[in-house]
Amino acid sequence: MLAVLTPVSYGAKHRERLQWKSFDASCGCDFEFSFPELTVSIRQQTPSSSTSFREDNLCMIVRRRDGRVMKQDFISSYGEGRLLLKGGYLFLEYGIGRGTGVREEHIKAYAPFADDATVDPLVEVFDFQKSYRVFSPSYAGTNLIEYKVKVIEDKESVRVILHGVKKGFGLPERKEILLKKLVNQGFQGIATGSR
Repeated sequence: MLAVLTPVSYGAKHRERLQWKSFDASCGCDFEFSFPELTVSIRQQTPSSSTSFREDNLCMIVRRRDGRVMKQDFISSYGEGRLLLKGGYLFLEYGIGRGTGVREEHIKAYAPFADDATVDPLVEVFDFQKSYRVFSPSYAGTNLIEYKVKVIEDKESVRVILHGVKKGFGLPERKEILLKKLVNQGFQGIATGSR
């Protein structure tokens, strides 16, 4: 279902600071994060191909309080990333690309409380590119263009807003997605849009 989204003004109660949980698995360490509704473990795994770097190959294991366990393999350059749980969605910020000035950030959302969330894998809801490398004729190389992220939760929905990109780079100034809240409700459907 596609919905056109319009700007909405939110009060101060919606402007709480996002509590992202960072990890760096390049050391070979396992990370475990506890949220009220679930626990998330991040660990390295054996690369699926000989062309990838060991520390980039990660596994996320999600354990819900009701005992359901889900596993999701993913790749994030240098083994770095961040997690956030909001409105029943698990947000993963991860990177693609290696080398000087190459890594680009993405944000992926999973629905660990979806009715069809079984053992493997997690239900993926969306994947937004958060940063871009843009060639600039006035600069001998590329510029990193990065969106700022807001995740706003109210009684019925979770709004993810990527904003703060200036005009002139060929990118939308704002990206937005509206998700129906999932905690203890099951998977109720998704409305998406971009501005």
